[in-house]
Amino acid sequence: MKNILIPTDFSENAWNAIEYALRFFSKSSCNFYILHVNTSEVSRFQEQVSTNDDTIVSSVVKSPSKKLLQQTIKRIVKSPYLSDKHRFYPVMDNNYILNSIRKQVTEKKIDFIVMGTRGASGLNNLAVGSNTGNVITKVKCTTLVVPENAKYVSPKEIAFPTDFSFFYNVETLQPMADIIEANHAAVRALHINKKSTDLNEDQQKTKNF
Repeated sequence: MKNILIPTDFSENAWNAIEYALRFFSKSSCNFYILHVNTSEVSRFQEQVSTNDDTIVSSVVKSPSKKLLQQTIKRIVKSPYLSDKHRFYPVMDNNYILNSIRKQVTEKKIDFIVMGTRGASGLNNLAVGSNTGNVITKVKCTTLVVPENAKYVSPKEIAFPTDFSFFYNVETLQPMADIIEANHAAVRALHINKKSTDLNEDQQKTKNF
């Protein structure tokens, strides 16, 4: 059973990432955790705590985000890509995005994070905000980034960019191996060398592995 975390800001880009994930993992038994991080409430809480105002507690509970998250789950249930292998769990957190995602990854033993992007600039404009670049580089979890308006096509060839300087253990490669097996896909290792030099001994060992 795979555990998949999908952060959402309730935008259409975020919804596209959800539908993409449903199709991408259609052959796998999965728990999908649909996470909305309410960063605005964190800022309000910090501002009001300094003035000893406890009314923030009730406003957090009554946040309209909870209703939007419930509506998202209902929309998923009506999706034509729904599978009986999938289970869905709404998660709300009043926190900073990076901290919240790290917490969910640890507590729920997340295998994949799926996130949507806006526009051609990629990592800097993700559906959950500008912190997503940090999620990809600073959260120890495999992350699938879905470009804006991307439509799912079963992968038949997977590019694996590498300079062979990092040794990939079995645990690191397992998520990609699962995707390859599920889709009967081929993998192509892509190495780009700016200079016409041979691989060093360590790089050659990694390549052979």
